[in-house]
Formats: sequence, C-alpha cells, structure tokens
Amino acid sequence: MTPPRADASAGRASNVRTISGKRIAAAAPPSLPRARGGETPAPLILVAIHGILARETIVSWPDLFFGWLLKRDPTVHLDKKEYIAGPFPAWNVWAKNYWLAYGLVSELEVWTKAGNRIAIVAHSNGCDIALKAARILARRGVSIEAMVLIGGAAEPDVKKNGVFALWHTSRLKRALAYSSTGDLLTKSPLIWPWGRLGNTGWQFQGKPYGTALKPCAAAGTCEFGTRWFSPFGHCDYFHEDHREQVFERIYQDLCNACPV
Repeated sequence: MTPPRADASAGRASNVRTISGKRIAAAAPPSLPRARGGETPAPLILVAIHGILARETIVSWPDLFFGWLLKRDPTVHLDKKEYIAGPFPAWNVWAKNYWLAYGLVSELEVWTKAGNRIAIVAHSNGCDIALKAARILARRGVSIEAMVLIGGAAEPDVKKNGVFALWHTSRLKRALAYSSTGDLLTKSPLIWPWGRLGNTGWQFQGKPYGTALKPCAAAGTCEFGTRWFSPFGHCDYFHEDHREQVFERIYQDLCNACPV
C-alpha cells in the first residue's frame, strides 16, 4: 500500500525560533482529555530507551529526563529501559535488540493490562529497539500513543520499518523523528546494518516523508514528521546547552500527541 501524502502545512508557525536561540516557552501541562461519559482517560507512561555505551551505574540522558520531568509534570510517569550494549551493529540489529525488545514488551504488556497508555522516546540504537517492540506489541493487539526517535540508528523507510503499517492500523498514533544533517554517525556507511534515520529523517522509497518541523514548532495534528535539529551531532540533543529545550519538546510531542 502506498502511504498517503503527508500534510505539509501541519505544525507550521510564523514565529519559529531556532533551538539555540530563546528558550522554548514552557506551556502548562496538557490537560487530560475526557473519555466518553466524562471519565478520565488512563494514565500515560513514558518509556525512555538510551543507546549503546551507556551503563546502569552512570548517569544517562534518561536519568536527566527523569529528574526534569518530576519538576515539569509529576503526573506523568517515566520508566527507563536500561541495558548494556557495545558498538557491534550486526549483533545488535539482528540479535540482541530483538531480545531487548521482547523483554520491553513483557513490561509494557503488564502496564497496558493495568489500564495505562504508553509512549516511547528513544535515542540511537534505542530507536531500533523501540521499533521492534512496537511491531511486536501490534501483533499482540497493543497500541502506542506516540513515539519520538532521536538520532535514530534505525531504518528510515516508513514501509520497511513498519511505522506506516502501525499507523495505518491505528497501533501508533504519532511518529516523530528528531534528525540532523550534522549527525555524521548515522550518515556514515559504516553504520550498516543500523539505519540512518538520525541523518535522513523519515523516508519512503528514498524520498522525505511526512511533515518537516523546525525545533520549536508545535506538532499540531502531525502524525508523521521529522523535527530537524541541524546542525546537531549525534549526541548534541542532550548537551547541557540544549538539554532543557529538547526535553520540553519531547514532553510536548509525546504528552500532547493524541486525545483518547
């Protein structure tokens, strides 16, 4: 099936600022939409997945995001998926990431059966794990509210990676890639069989797919989009000079994704 043409007007703003300029104004926490009958919808759990070369005993960006989120909106729960992995592309993509994805799915099923909603934010190799977990969950009838993939070392083609099928069957309501032409790690051919999502953004048959969003632009009703942070490098999203602005953007993109 050919993906429908994306709405190129979604998320445009006339007063967009660059990420290195004035800080993003922190909006009030999104109000929970009302379900039918006036009932409050299920709580939202954010799952953060780091990349390779992180350690459980060393502070990583999910730890920093956890602390930031406690102050920003204590009503949203964040769970960190921690693991140890090295720079072994084939081993990670074709073996270990599947094991990690199945382990993550087991945890997520416990939460969804308890009535919670799920959203995922991931970086680098964690994006490949997130996509694998999303496909497994879909086969088991579980949906994901939203997914933000940062500097993704993952397949960018929305048909090959399964994202279009997830959206088409309503198993994923929003998929945003945070990418940069300055991400030389995901640009390198040596990254194979990891994909180049972090450098190319979402694609379909080699061409850009979805809405192109600037760092500070509201996503609005965008369901597929690439948020361009050029000239960021692979890990610049979490540098102390940009961290809080990026965390705010993640929060808005995930927690404002879709009403119930």
